[in-house]
Amino acid sequence: MPIDEERVLIKKLKAEDRVKDLEARKITEFIRPEILAFAEAMEKTMRKHDLKKGDSYKTCAFSFLGCKLQEEYDETEHEMYNLMFSSSNNLKPELVDLSNICMMLWNRREVKE
Repeated sequence: MPIDEERVLIKKLKAEDRVKDLEARKITEFIRPEILAFAEAMEKTMRKHDLKKGDSYKTCAFSFLGCKLQEEYDETEHEMYNLMFSSSNNLKPELVDLSNICMMLWNRREVKE
């Protein structure tokens, strides 16, 4: 590829990156900071399980997710109870787990068994 064509391609790619950056900034400026922080915690937890579970929630039995929802709710409720009598630090991670299961169910809302 001649040098001039290469420069044009690089400029085009940089321009596309600038547009993506602007779009990302618009999105993050629109979303409340607390929602972004929560979404980042959800994503971090999802990525932590990627190697083992990947996107299996997209194809597993819908009823399995329903059972997981109850399980995560029970764990969250247990941590809320612990907070009343001790200084538990496990409430936030449990809320993230519960929310991730809600997201999975929300994503699969059209699937019927």
